Amino acid sequence: MALLRVAAILMFLMSRVTSDGQVTSGLERRLSFKSEFDVRCELIDYDNDSRRSLRTSIIRRKDQLQGLCEEDCMMSSTMDPFFECTKDHLTVYWPTDNLYNTTSQSPPATLSNKLKRKLSQSNVMKNMEIFIIFHSPPAIAANKNSRGESVDVVLYSTCVDQTKPYNVGSDQCL
Repeated sequence: MALLRVAAILMFLMSRVTSDGQVTSGLERRLSFKSEFDVRCELIDYDNDSRRSLRTSIIRRKDQLQGLCEEDCMMSSTMDPFFECTKDHLTVYWPTDNLYNTTSQSPPATLSNKLKRKLSQSNVMKNMEIFIIFHSPPAIAANKNSRGESVDVVLYSTCVDQTKPYNVGSDQCL
């Protein structure tokens, strides 16, 4: 029985080890891909079909991002892609299972540059689009940053205890 308890504790700790070998606290930083779109938020919330069409296109992009990750990252098996829409600005995140220490503020430069190079060589990612029915046209292109990239590589911060909210200003779980 004691052996099972030790094994359970080790499994829990191993599930909270970051890519750089650190054990996470209540906060975790996850390598993620991010795109931003200009779209009226009420079109997303119009009905279930609108949300479903958006979700379907986001999941399809997740599969394509996994193809680009290859051995460098693994799209998350525990967190689905998600989006936030405020003031007609849609932000979509595709999280990976690569976790980093809470002191990290950005992905490792070597990995980030490698992934950005792969993204820039993919026509689908250079011209990232999502689909929302009732939008005219239904294909919406992602905004491009100053470097002409429509997909960014970022660290997304979340609370390990998902019942606690993450406060961006204090960089803490409340």
